[in-house]
Amino acid sequence: MPELDRFEKSFRRGWIRPYRLARSETASDHETSDAIITALCQSLRDFGGEPGFEEMAKILDSRGNRPAWTQFAAIEETLKMYGGHRHTEIAAHAARSILVQQAAGSGPRSDQSLVEEFATRTCHSLLEHYFFADARSKLIAQGVHIDHVAAREWQSGAEDLLSSRIEQIAKQLINDPRATALRAPKRTAPRRSTEDLLDDNLLSEEQEPAGVLLQVGTP
Repeated sequence: MPELDRFEKSFRRGWIRPYRLARSETASDHETSDAIITALCQSLRDFGGEPGFEEMAKILDSRGNRPAWTQFAAIEETLKMYGGHRHTEIAAHAARSILVQQAAGSGPRSDQSLVEEFATRTCHSLLEHYFFADARSKLIAQGVHIDHVAAREWQSGAEDLLSSRIEQIAKQLINDPRATALRAPKRTAPRRSTEDLLDDNLLSEEQEPAGVLLQVGTP
């Protein structure tokens, strides 16, 4: 179906299935969230985890020992060190947002360390980069959601279902920033039957992005 292929082909490898489930009339929210979390883990493994995560975590954790402007500068140096790797850029954005909140007198949740907050926020930003930003507009274009308000409500519900598993992945990343042993948390929905899978559109192959490192400024 060429029209569906037009919507799907912009998603990077591993992310077409979550989109198909999100637009499906029969897939459950739990099925979709399982596919999203699996795709996130795959992308982290495929692109080397979070280069620069350890360095930025140390920068954030030294907040009481150096002025804020030196922390921002150190984050920029970390970006240069890893050559503009897209995952490093996304983590740097999360680190900056935490520094800004700290300057305003706000900190992580009482049950989270600063590094856990950093890892969790980075994972949510990866979901926005790889999936939600594209999925919202395409689901509206296909008539699944009436407008951006409805699409944002759908995303909020999906993120609620993903929340505890994102935190599990964040803890794995803290111990293994390269994501070499990263595994998706346990599924929340049973696997679909063969009969259901036969109804899926299997004609559109997922496209591998050009280049393994996604440079800053890559569409």
